[in-house]
Amino acid sequence: LYLDDNRFTDIPTPLRDLTGLANLTMRRCRLTSLPTWIGDLTGLTQLEVNNNRLTSLPEDFRNLNSLTQLNLRNNWLAEVPPQLAELTNLTELNLSHNRLTELPEWLGGHTDLAKLRLRDNRFRELPSWLGGLTTLLPPYSQASLEDEIRVLYVPNIGLNARARCEGCSVTSSAPKPMNEPGTPVKSAT
Repeated sequence: LYLDDNRFTDIPTPLRDLTGLANLTMRRCRLTSLPTWIGDLTGLTQLEVNNNRLTSLPEDFRNLNSLTQLNLRNNWLAEVPPQLAELTNLTELNLSHNRLTELPEWLGGHTDLAKLRLRDNRFRELPSWLGGLTTLLPPYSQASLEDEIRVLYVPNIGLNARARCEGCSVTSSAPKPMNEPGTPVKSAT
């Protein structure tokens, strides 16, 4: 079910009864929260709620055990939602363009992840367990992996603009200025 580019601030209640729904896409809908009943949609395998205004997920989100693909890109998340710890069937997780500063250790237990997108957050460092997610590496060349995991420059701390995952030690290139927290300034080149 594709409901992209609408002006919902909440997921419409009639969707509550679609417990067999496998795919739900609500990109760019101005969602500020997800309803608690989202956890009743246990047939969901793919959920895309990117480009909204989500700051957290409801507790019942942990019931979405069939979920294999989750896109939370470009929301306002300040932490990786703890409910995701129980979603062990995830193979693709996109947390890019949020306000994340660290990754929880339990994420290292998601050994089936093939794609983990973390670009353009507020990381200062990457945890050593990230190197243990060996299923992430085969589909990526080193260059594309560098594009997926970036550490943004933070004024007065001198952090890196880009990160490389080489045994998960962070190496750098020149810092990029930022025009708004978490948003790199577009270069003219």
